[in-house]
Amino acid sequence: MPDVPESDLYRYKAEVVRVVDGDTFEARIDVGFRIKVESSVRILGMNASERKGATKAAGEVAKDALTRLLAAGPIRVRTEKPDSFGRALAEVWFRNGLGEWESVAQYMIRHGYAVPMAKKGGAK
Repeated sequence: MPDVPESDLYRYKAEVVRVVDGDTFEARIDVGFRIKVESSVRILGMNASERKGATKAAGEVAKDALTRLLAAGPIRVRTEKPDSFGRALAEVWFRNGLGEWESVAQYMIRHGYAVPMAKKGGAK
């Protein structure tokens, strides 16, 4: 059997069920063999403003941006172990206007909807 790179494990097709906030969404993840699992997904590598308190307005803008971005078509996720809230931590990609896969986190950061976050927690 050929060696499969660790980076290729736990990579799935997914469809968005609903966006919760600027860095979390509910997804139906296709794990293969016609099996789909619904899960809350927290996007790795970024942190968006909360939708409450002093950051409420910025949080709503980030949620709207993520909603538009993920509604554009198919997405791909590469999951890691769940966080302390039970959400799947995942790198997430979407097809951009050129038809290429692009990181959701990098897009949201580049456009000012989120800030970078270290992979294992804590802002950079």
